[in-house]
Amino acid sequence: MSLILLTALLTSPATPTQESLDAPPPGMVHVRGGDALIGLDIDDVKAIIMENEGMAGPLASETPQHTMKVEDFYLMTTPVTHEQYAAYVRATGAKPPHLWGAAALDEGRKQYLEEEAARRREALNEGIRLERVPFDPEEWWDKNWESCDWEVPENLLDHPVVNVTYYDVEAYARWAGLRPMTEFEYQYAARGKKNQPYPWGDKWDDKLYCNTFHYGEDTTQPVASFEEGAVGGIFDLVGNVWEWTSSPFSAYPKYKPVKVDVGRGKQKRTVEGLAGWDPNARVAVGGSYKNDKLAARVTTRRNTDRTQSTDALGFRCAADAVPGKDLLRWIIDDDVQFRVLPEDTDFYGEEPIIAQKWTSKASEVSREIPGYSVITGHEYFAFAPALQAPGASVKNLGDESEKNGPVVLGILTTTSPTLEPKLDPGTYFLTWREAAKVEEEEPSEDEEEEQAAPPLASFTEAANFNAEVASFIFFDIEGKPVTAVPATELNYDRPTKSKSPLRVDPWVPPDPEEVDEDDEDYVPPVPMDTVVLGVFVAGKHKSKGFNFDLPIKVKPDTIDDTWRR
Repeated sequence: MSLILLTALLTSPATPTQESLDAPPPGMVHVRGGDALIGLDIDDVKAIIMENEGMAGPLASETPQHTMKVEDFYLMTTPVTHEQYAAYVRATGAKPPHLWGAAALDEGRKQYLEEEAARRREALNEGIRLERVPFDPEEWWDKNWESCDWEVPENLLDHPVVNVTYYDVEAYARWAGLRPMTEFEYQYAARGKKNQPYPWGDKWDDKLYCNTFHYGEDTTQPVASFEEGAVGGIFDLVGNVWEWTSSPFSAYPKYKPVKVDVGRGKQKRTVEGLAGWDPNARVAVGGSYKNDKLAARVTTRRNTDRTQSTDALGFRCAADAVPGKDLLRWIIDDDVQFRVLPEDTDFYGEEPIIAQKWTSKASEVSREIPGYSVITGHEYFAFAPALQAPGASVKNLGDESEKNGPVVLGILTTTSPTLEPKLDPGTYFLTWREAAKVEEEEPSEDEEEEQAAPPLASFTEAANFNAEVASFIFFDIEGKPVTAVPATELNYDRPTKSKSPLRVDPWVPPDPEEVDEDDEDYVPPVPMDTVVLGVFVAGKHKSKGFNFDLPIKVKPDTIDDTWRR
């Protein structure tokens, strides 16, 4: 390891730390949170504009410089490689990049040219001159990839994957249990509080630090090829490929157009830098092998349409330091059908109860890449409580459940099937309903017309539902009842801090001495571990709410010591 890299590892804000109780996800390092210096000073921008008038608008988007708080997070040590992306494509059946279908593309190009030549001949016979339409490999691949064979070129395994849209990035990140990084996390990892243009400082060398136009190769390079340009164990923060972020291309706080006087005498004029904001677009960062050192600055913000894919645009992932937060954000934002829930229902996904496990494998490339790993899967068992339950006592909650239907207590999501209650892998709403106090009368026809069915009104159709006992009722994300189990006791009080929010009680087989083997009616119990979630859902009183245990039975060793809890 070079002295430059060793110094960077010891001094960068992105240096891995042991303060976190959990190890980072595979292929990532822990970045300690802190105050991040974001953007570029307006005087520095003006000086750059004077030498690059055509870049006035994009440069103005980097102002004004300001400081913001960045929380702890994890960040991939390199951009996602073809090898890492291939693990996702193989696991999910997602569309591979067209670079992997070289043989199919060659055949498609040949067929296209033959058909195009025939079409042109036919048109000429009719006295029509057709404009030549070149073969578009990406368009052809989009239409035909599902019926084509593909393989990752061996020489690209450790290169950054490219030709991915922002939607591809989101899909990979969710599958891997991660998320796209923000531009603020990127800038913080690259320079912390230092007002410097590049991750390593303010010096420039065409060959030493990163892969840009100046490097002279006009193609991507294997990741982590420039250790002198790394900081905190994180490589390729500039150069090689642009990297997607989740940040909209929007103005920084207190942004104003930048005006610069250039030239002298009669040649003097004012250049106005006005950024073309587009909050539907995303910011890409870092520059690429096609760009010069101006684009490789850590403050550069590239306005990038989410559908765009190029051979110089890739990505790397981040993850929140709070376990499960990213997972529940994906589910709450993308999956939950709030229209099927009672009005004002929301969920607290900031600190979910979770057990999770990543699977990974070693790299197939011959050289060792520091901190690099190939994620092959992400398993989880997680619960996010409702933001608030509509009650200030268990009696209040019971009255609410009788009047307006089951009360929503949270979201359960799992990649593993459960045995009691019997649930397939997926996401479910957990609701609670008090035992019926009296036999419910059938409403008259007039009343039926006046009363709109409350959300989750079909709860009685849930398997195993018993109106005579308080029940936990599980609904799928479409609002359809799935199953019900007798509810454990609810306790209205302050949050219970003395017990773990998730524990696994292992299966204990019956004592052989207590089993009557001659009993013809004896049925051996099914081996099952019990996952016990200790849940707190806030109520209407400040700092008080509903404490309860949610026991879920699963196959033995579904969650073992290799899972993070």
